[in-house]
Amino acid sequence: MDVLEAKLSPTNSIVFVADPSHFYQLPPDIGDAPIVSTASCIAIGTLMEQDGETTIRLGASIDDPQGELAFDGEILTPGQTVAVVGSDAENILSMPVSGRTARVKVWVNSQREPDLVIIQAQ
Repeated sequence: MDVLEAKLSPTNSIVFVADPSHFYQLPPDIGDAPIVSTASCIAIGTLMEQDGETTIRLGASIDDPQGELAFDGEILTPGQTVAVVGSDAENILSMPVSGRTARVKVWVNSQREPDLVIIQAQ
């Protein structure tokens, strides 16, 4: 599968990684942390929406991740889908995964306000 990409200014400067076909529990307030998670959802802070676009990439295999690894863990995927979802619940990018849990790695090019977010889901 190819790597999917979107460039946008996310509403509220945040995106979520979750299986949108089932209920997922949002993490508590992200505060100053770049990434927080629950068993079913990862919240990722992005570049302030007023400051420009954030490039988001999603794929099963990332050959040359840029930035630093900011998250490495699992989320529940009962519908066998991983999606990047905006704060207003719009589906930005999505892809199938093979299991009811997915291992997710996230790389960012800045810990404070990344304008590049790379997500690998397997």
